[in-house]
Amino acid sequence: MVVTLFGITVITFLITRLAPGDPAVLKVQGAMALGGGRGQQLSEAIIEENRRILGLDKPILFNLRPKGRREHVQRMIRDFGSGEEYVRDRRGRKPLAAVQSAALPEMFEALDETTTAVLRRRLLELLPNQVAASLPPEYDSFSEGKRLDWWRRWWEENKATYTPRNAKTVADAYFAEPTDGNFRRVIAVGGCTIPHLMERVGSRDPRVADLATSPLTVIVGRSWSTWGETREGERRRNLYRWRKWWQYHRAEFVDFGGFERLSRMLTDTQYGVWFGKVLTFDFDESCRSRSSSA
Repeated sequence: MVVTLFGITVITFLITRLAPGDPAVLKVQGAMALGGGRGQQLSEAIIEENRRILGLDKPILFNLRPKGRREHVQRMIRDFGSGEEYVRDRRGRKPLAAVQSAALPEMFEALDETTTAVLRRRLLELLPNQVAASLPPEYDSFSEGKRLDWWRRWWEENKATYTPRNAKTVADAYFAEPTDGNFRRVIAVGGCTIPHLMERVGSRDPRVADLATSPLTVIVGRSWSTWGETREGERRRNLYRWRKWWQYHRAEFVDFGGFERLSRMLTDTQYGVWFGKVLTFDFDESCRSRSSSA
């Protein structure tokens, strides 16, 4: 019975994938037609985001090498060294900037290992934006070699701050006592705290969920606030947006253990994304109105 149902869902999924045209492009084109002049401003970035939402950036049925944080960051760094501007910017610099401090271990590994002068220079240029480090006043006048030495010393002194264990400790302290000081510590640790903040977004306690979204809006740069005068409908919609954002970006912040890595061989695929949406009848937000399509 289970095998039969699985076979039916696979066949149905494959039929949807045999339809002509790229669904991500068609979705954007439909929004452009509905949105008139405003729709003309939709760019390749929107198409890429829709491809991510539809799971089209994943293998079709089986993913023999599901990526976690480390693999994603390593790919971003490789793309950051590309000679092609689009790859370097869209698949390298911007994703690295988005994961922030979660990329630091691999960035410093690359600085120690890489023999590509171009990539080394780009990483050194990006580092001050990745982390809240207090640069010396004369930093801008440093040679590349001196900057590299400075950052290596900084990492040796501060890398314990950006471990998963310390990030959890900082996040737990903030939820236990949400003072301005603890809030600033969460922001300072940055991307490493996101998994621990997202754990609380789904809390049944509205206060805990609101405490989680407050630093998230700063770290991630999304205006999905659930605080203060936010109306209940907007609050629920923003919590939904955070959960969906995490569904698509979790693998960039979390290193998966053996069992989850095994399960993601099926779930981290185009079929897995499609089946999850069908099972929950959750088709994300409308590209035109930004309201739920479910």
